[in-house]
Amino acid sequence: MVKKIIKPNNPFHQKLLDNLKLLLPCIEPANGYFMSDGALLGYIRENGFIKNDNDIDLMFLPGTKINMNKLKQSGLDYQDYYICGKVYDKKDSLYKVKNKWIEFLDYTRVLPEHEGFNRFELLKASKQLYEEEYIEPKFSEPFIDIFYLEELDNKYYVPYNFKNSHFTPYPCYINDSVIKRYKNMFYDCSVLIPYHTIDILRMLYGPDWWKCKATLELNPNDPVIKTKKIC
Repeated sequence: MVKKIIKPNNPFHQKLLDNLKLLLPCIEPANGYFMSDGALLGYIRENGFIKNDNDIDLMFLPGTKINMNKLKQSGLDYQDYYICGKVYDKKDSLYKVKNKWIEFLDYTRVLPEHEGFNRFELLKASKQLYEEEYIEPKFSEPFIDIFYLEELDNKYYVPYNFKNSHFTPYPCYINDSVIKRYKNMFYDCSVLIPYHTIDILRMLYGPDWWKCKATLELNPNDPVIKTKKIC
C-alpha cells in the first residue's frame, strides 16, 4: 500500500487543501459528493496533487448542496461559473489575472481530439510546441470546482448550464460506479472517492490514465497552438 503524504509540497496546494477542509463541513448531505477529475488522478497516480494543479474537482450527486451560511462563516465564497460553481477564499477575487495561458487551456481542453487530457498534461506537452516562448501556469488563486450532476437513464451527467435539460456527452458517470463511495485520506483530509476509482479514471483519461500524455498526441494545427505569441 502506498504511504500517503501528510502535507503538500508547496504553499499553493496547502492553501487549496485548507479551503477543502473548510468546505467539506458545508456540504449537505455530507456524503453527497465525490472527488474526481484531476484531483482523483493526482490522488491515485501522484500520491497527492498533480504538479502545478490549481483546483480540486468535486462532483455533487443530485440533491446535494452547499450550506451558504456555513460557507460564508468559514471565510469562503461561492460563484457560479459556466458549467460549475467555484469555491474560493473571500480574500481572493476570481480570475484576477486573465491571460493567454488561461485562454489556451479553456479552448484546448474542450477539443474532441484532446478528450482525456488533464490540463497540466496539456501544459507539459504544449511547452514543446512553441518555438518562441515557453508557457508557464499563471493562476490567480486556488479554487474548488463544484459540478452539480443530473441523473438520466441511470447515468450522471454534467449539464451545460445549471438546471436545464441539456447534457454534455462526457463525463458520464454510470450510477453503479459512483453510488458506492468510501472515505480515504487526501493528505490529512478525509474525502469521499468512488469505489470504482480506476473505472472512473479510465473513462476520464483513457486506458493509459496512469501515464503522462505524449507530446505528439496534441494537435499542432489548433488555432491557439499556431499562434505565435501566447503570453
